Amino acid sequence: MRYLLPVFALLTLFSMTIPNGSELEMNLKRMPAQVTPEDDQSVVLNGTLTLENQEEVARVLFMLSRNISDEYAIGDGLSMVMYVLRYMAQIGEYEFVQRDMKALISSFENLLGEPFDPEVWSVVDQIRKLQFARHKGQLSVKIFAMNEETGVTVMMNAPGEPGSALKEIEFVRLKHGSRVSFADAESSKDHAQVKELVKDRFKILGFIGLVEDDMNLIHPSLVDAIDLHLRREKDDLIKPLFIDFDDAFVRVHTSTILKTIDFKFKDGVCIPGVKTIEGAAAPSFLLTAKAGLLKLKTTVDQ
Repeated sequence: MRYLLPVFALLTLFSMTIPNGSELEMNLKRMPAQVTPEDDQSVVLNGTLTLENQEEVARVLFMLSRNISDEYAIGDGLSMVMYVLRYMAQIGEYEFVQRDMKALISSFENLLGEPFDPEVWSVVDQIRKLQFARHKGQLSVKIFAMNEETGVTVMMNAPGEPGSALKEIEFVRLKHGSRVSFADAESSKDHAQVKELVKDRFKILGFIGLVEDDMNLIHPSLVDAIDLHLRREKDDLIKPLFIDFDDAFVRVHTSTILKTIDFKFKDGVCIPGVKTIEGAAAPSFLLTAKAGLLKLKTTVDQ
């Protein structure tokens, strides 16, 4: 079946590139003393690598690829990346180096028959390795940058809304060693938390020239459609994915006395496939961030 192709690519790549057991031991013996595994190759850290529920993983990845909209291609692409990382973390505890990341992306390009945007390769070029493991009981990935000083930077240069004190979102930066953790939204309690993230507004006292609307930038189409979306049949619904960030921030330029503010990412949620009553796409990637007393909640509306 066509939707099994992404998982086939994942499993094929892992079987080819990540040594295990005696193979790993032999490879380490062959390596020069000055070269460490983390510099040269992907390695298993603990146990063996297995991907459970392969058909479900394939179904979700296929549905994600079908739900990348023209209106919100960047946000939908980020959501898909989060799900791919979540499933890669499910496979086991291992380190995945840049060389193998590029091979994986190239395999997806071949399957899709078209190249990814140059921005994807720009981000991968900044990553030395990904370390997958469980952190505080959750699936997670730790990101190690090629440049430990600058980390991994995703340029946004996204203008703010007309009349807003937020003039531009310049870039998102993951610090060297930053971590992203994942949790599926499955229960009714989880769905209530998703609705809260979408609908509840952060309060602000209105000092330094910022007002409540500046800090609550959730696209109205997502607010209007979220209740109906979460009532969809299980087979038609991609489980929302909670994401939690450690050591990542977004730089924002404002027209206030503070000029530039670095908001540290806190948590967020991916909600792919949301449609309005009219059938139009809604943004799928929502983040919250904090800078001192200021809290920011936004969807990626690109």
